[in-house]
Amino acid sequence: QNDHPGHGGHTVRHRVGVAVVRAVGVATDDGHNMVALPLAHHLHHLRVFPAVVVAVLLVVVVVVDQVVVSVGVARVVVVAALVVALVHELLMGCVCQASQRW
Repeated sequence: QNDHPGHGGHTVRHRVGVAVVRAVGVATDDGHNMVALPLAHHLHHLRVFPAVVVAVLLVVVVVVDQVVVSVGVARVVVVAALVVALVHELLMGCVCQASQRW
């Protein structure tokens, strides 16, 4: 039973966007802004993103979202750093051709 106002109407895409912004915000404090910000930007425009990666990211987003609520910032920093590293590795394999334009 989730009776939190405003939560029921959130689409998956919106929740993903919020979680990405949160992760990027934490990562930028850790000096990863040169990686996290371009990746977050390109994530929205990627059309050939593998379905497996999307599924993994959705699971990670849900976990991170729950951790933010229940644990707090300390562990989120670790999770966000891992997420940024994971996304970076995956995207480097997917968009290696486009990397020359960055």
